[in-house]
Amino acid sequence: MQLQESQPPLGLIERLGHDGLLENQRSELGVPGQRYTLSSLALFAIMDLVHGHARTFAKLQILRSLAQGPDQAWESVA
Repeated sequence: MQLQESQPPLGLIERLGHDGLLENQRSELGVPGQRYTLSSLALFAIMDLVHGHARTFAKLQILRSLAQGPDQAWESVA
């Protein structure tokens, strides 16, 4: 599929002016968020019990290492 001359390379968002971008941002912020699963809520509760409720760098590192597990498992299979 070839790109037409009238179509910007990155899609519709490039055509929006300032007011259009603001309207798009307001519509995106108005969408309700998704609900957490039971396993996610359990993970957050355990993390808060062990490491406290405050957001700390240590908690971020733990979540990051947990998130790397599925990626590394997939790479080793592939």
